[in-house]
Amino acid sequence: AKNIVVMKLGIIQQVGAPLDLYAHPANTFVAGFIGSPAMNFFECDVTDDGGTPTMKGKGFSVPVPERFRSKLDGTTELILGVRPEHLSEAPDGRGHVPGTVEVLEPLGSEVHALGNVEGQPMTAKLEPTTQVNVGDVVPLAMDLQHIHLFDRSSGLSIMNG
Repeated sequence: AKNIVVMKLGIIQQVGAPLDLYAHPANTFVAGFIGSPAMNFFECDVTDDGGTPTMKGKGFSVPVPERFRSKLDGTTELILGVRPEHLSEAPDGRGHVPGTVEVLEPLGSEVHALGNVEGQPMTAKLEPTTQVNVGDVVPLAMDLQHIHLFDRSSGLSIMNG
């Protein structure tokens, strides 16, 4: 596999195989650069919710996945990154994230829902059979197995830092 180099203003941000950069971006720049549509970014703060580290952001509150807990190292101001393919309509109507739909792009095998989560830009990939309409607030399930966490001040990945 060939490596690629992602640069920003002449500075190398990350070098690696395309799929490695997609799966393990070093920072928010690489995360937003690789993949289409681009990764969603939501600011959140880590709080202790009865002994469970929890990420609270605008409109959502989700537990910090186990794999990140030892890596936080006291960092409480995060950016949660989730790709559109890992943000989908919650099957039970109860989701992690309330997505307000502004545009629907039917693409045959999937529908891209573009909008916002309490003012933060959001893109989700929905099933082609979705009944969602423009203007709806849709409960979106976030696949916590595939989220990325970044330090808000540096933009660096919690995992790669």
